[in-house]
Amino acid sequence: MIVRTEFDAITAVGEQQSSTIIRALNEFDSKAFDWKNKLDMARGAVLATEIKNNALKLARWTSQALLGDVEQMKLGYVNHTFLSF
Repeated sequence: MIVRTEFDAITAVGEQQSSTIIRALNEFDSKAFDWKNKLDMARGAVLATEIKNNALKLARWTSQALLGDVEQMKLGYVNHTFLSF
């Protein structure tokens, strides 16, 4: 079986290099769970909620990292703020 894999970056610490996959979780309903207030005080609760709500997405990213022999996976949070004029 042939599998095509990818990684997003190579990080270097000293002379050792490691491959990294970078992914972002999107806040789509700020009324259900407000990240702005919770990220500073309860970072673990935000991550637990996102793991529960996006289990399939995180499983796909994890399997991609395992198949690609990626050493690091970095997750970020993206907040969509809509301005009304």
